Amino acid sequence: MIKLHDLVNFLNNYLKVHGFKSIDIVLNGLQIEGDENVRKVITCVSPSIKVIEKAIQENANVIISHHGIFMKNQSITLTGSLKRKIELFIKYGISLLTYHLPLDAHPEIGNNISIAKILKVNKVYWISEDENISIALIGEFENPKSITEVYDVVKQKINENSILLKYGRDEVKKVLIVSGAGARYIKRFRKGEIDLFITGEFREDCEVYAMDEEINVIIAGHYATEKFGVINLAKVVQEEFKVEAKFVDIGQIV
Repeated sequence: MIKLHDLVNFLNNYLKVHGFKSIDIVLNGLQIEGDENVRKVITCVSPSIKVIEKAIQENANVIISHHGIFMKNQSITLTGSLKRKIELFIKYGISLLTYHLPLDAHPEIGNNISIAKILKVNKVYWISEDENISIALIGEFENPKSITEVYDVVKQKINENSILLKYGRDEVKKVLIVSGAGARYIKRFRKGEIDLFITGEFREDCEVYAMDEEINVIIAGHYATEKFGVINLAKVVQEEFKVEAKFVDIGQIV
């Protein structure tokens, strides 16, 4: 049976957590310490009460999430559903590990690279964030594809409820990919520099920008675009530690 601290140390190193300390609003790594020995691991996008109850049902005592409970500079009041969550974690000895931007940015199992692989782009250019940390990426098709063809792939492989904002040209070669709440990234680019922007959720001012700069946008859902990292991380944990690990999909819409 593996030890919790061994799992935490491995994941912190594998996902290079320390490199994101200055730019991530989420506290990455161990957020709640449970049992010392790890029996079973489940991964999720967000540690909802449904996810915690699923862990209890399956006798799992480690939850690895993309979105955590604790943020930097956050005032905590243990009331309502947050109080209920903390009670369940403590009562059942469940640990919570959270990896936010490290999972968006990971070049092998991360959310953005996973979307690029689904689209089958041939070239990938990473976009630097503060302190030269790359999170988002641009994927380039070897041969241009129609916007309809790309949209169909997104609906089939990522989210059938994705929304297409057709503000650009019919042919797509360069695609900007930013999972989750990545709307602001579109303002780094002008007409002709990218043909399509794929993200999880959008904003009104960013839509106006897309219209003015004639850039196509696919809004594929925050949850749907951020499942891939934790799905892949479950496989990594299982292979590395020979412990059962699985992704729990609670079917969120947004």
